[in-house]
Amino acid sequence: MKRRALWLALALLLVVNALVLTGIARNRTGTPEATLTLTERELFLGINADREENNGVALELDWNREAEWFDQAKLTELGFHPAPDPADAVARGRINRSLPKKAFVVLEYEGEAWRRYQERKERELAELQEKLRQGKVEAENAEHQLGQIEGELRAGSRLFAVDAGRDPRQLRGRYPDNSRYIIAPALVRMTDYPVVDTAAFHGMIESILVDTLHVPRDLQAPLLGLPEQSGFYRGYRHYTPGEELRPRYEVRVHWGQRYEPWVAEVRLIEGE
Repeated sequence: MKRRALWLALALLLVVNALVLTGIARNRTGTPEATLTLTERELFLGINADREENNGVALELDWNREAEWFDQAKLTELGFHPAPDPADAVARGRINRSLPKKAFVVLEYEGEAWRRYQERKERELAELQEKLRQGKVEAENAEHQLGQIEGELRAGSRLFAVDAGRDPRQLRGRYPDNSRYIIAPALVRMTDYPVVDTAAFHGMIESILVDTLHVPRDLQAPLLGLPEQSGFYRGYRHYTPGEELRPRYEVRVHWGQRYEPWVAEVRLIEGE
């Protein structure tokens, strides 16, 4: 009986492995659906990278989660059913808490969303500096906030979610530049958490389903040779105020027929 259970377990393992390998092969068949070259700002080294054993090196996809475009109309398009009067529903405690749904999210790299974000942060920076000059804010708090904003501008991800839908081919039709726009499977949900004090249901992206990229052994050497990480900004050397933060590496990534990514090349950026 025990031997039979062992054989069944082995058979199940073989079937699962075969399905995984088949899925990987199907994803990588033909021309990639998208190819982008990202940097350390968007792909930081996973904290469990084992440098001594030279295996298990992974990169984590970092993207900005702002999604002001994810309104009630978009929720309805994705199959959610927000209450017709959100303010009344919240006031009466009848909050529509739907389960998350699978959808496809569009991630834009170094595009309009990033530029608008830069402009807004630069305005915040100028306003805070003026308040500090006028003595309207405490110097210690202001310096901390200034450091955070400057760090976001110099080290933050330039990858932004800009749209979502149920049909990835329709999304690709709207965003045809596959060297700037990624179509990625994700989990999205509806929430009633207030945005700008407006009583309205809106959507949020709970997660990108494949956001960990395992680096093949033959591509790991540039990453394994980097100094150990520390500091507030993931993926960068220890950060001190006034220090220029520069990404140390760039990674060419393909997204395949199943909209799943894999690492094609890793290069150190000149000077590193």
